[in-house]
Amino acid sequence: MQNYKMMIAYDGKKYIGFNKFKDNLEKSIQGKLELILSKLYEKEVEIVGAVNTDAGVNAKEQIVNFIAPDSRLSAKEIFDYFEKYLTDDIIILSIEAVDERFHSRYLMKSLTYEYRLWKKNAPNRPLFERQYVNLMNQTVDVTKIKEAAKQLVGEHDFLAFTTNTALKIKNISS
Repeated sequence: MQNYKMMIAYDGKKYIGFNKFKDNLEKSIQGKLELILSKLYEKEVEIVGAVNTDAGVNAKEQIVNFIAPDSRLSAKEIFDYFEKYLTDDIIILSIEAVDERFHSRYLMKSLTYEYRLWKKNAPNRPLFERQYVNLMNQTVDVTKIKEAAKQLVGEHDFLAFTTNTALKIKNISS
């Protein structure tokens, strides 16, 4: 068995999110990837995502991992298989064999969200990115937005959102 780390990107417009639902594998990113791997290995293979995205959300560089049931294929061969069967709205950016202890969710170090707004009557509205920006009808106070955004910039501690109780206790006592 070999653990693989993949960096993926996807246009989530037609998906219910990253996480799979039993009755709707084709409608989730995780489900799509698992269906292809299960076909390749002729047994169920679970994809573990670093984060779950909601319906319609895109990802530029999401890390996932999976444990292949055998070592008969190289990372390049798995990559080529995905290239053959993935739809054009999901791509594999890279794939590499990693240590068995690698876990995309528990070893995640950073996460970046990007929200793009565009004033509907602004000149030079985006043509090719129009599906990826929120067109706003209301008046926008840019000064207030910039002031509020300052609180979001930088590194933040999200320990409170973890399920790792031991880590929480360690941090509280230090």
